[in-house]
Amino acid sequence: MKACSVIGFVLSVLALICPAHGAEYYVAVDGKPDASGTKGNPWDILSTLTGQKPVEPGDTVWLLGGTYRCEDAYKTKGQGYKVTLSGSAQKPIVIRAAAGERATIDGGMLVQGDYLWLWDIEIAQPDDMPRVTGEGGSHPDLGTPYGGITIHGNDCHAINLLVQNNLGN
Repeated sequence: MKACSVIGFVLSVLALICPAHGAEYYVAVDGKPDASGTKGNPWDILSTLTGQKPVEPGDTVWLLGGTYRCEDAYKTKGQGYKVTLSGSAQKPIVIRAAAGERATIDGGMLVQGDYLWLWDIEIAQPDDMPRVTGEGGSHPDLGTPYGGITIHGNDCHAINLLVQNNLGN
């Protein structure tokens, strides 16, 4: 009887700390908005992060290797890719680099969704981008995008992120 109680307790704890597994989708640098979201036919990053795809609480979005350059961040000096996906407390949405691959977000991320886990992603501006020195931080007249990551969502987790080569915010 005691062993059953211990096993029940362990399973209860694991259910609380591990996200529920849902569907898995893939995104690639050369992905297409009209793709199926599979590894062989991945989505594009822009339509995925802005909620134009059927990503639901508990789902995982795998970012295949490559550099995802946010052109809007360079044109408008904005805060990068907008992430509007939302999971739930019991079923967060996971956005993660695919196993063994390096997924780099170039130009930053602005998270406006709730219950998101961002995992194993690099957020950086390219090394060859001109740097701004002196004071000013991310002031919009500085010639480069904000870079980095800004989170306005509730209960979002930033797990094992590498944030580098960005202007100070």
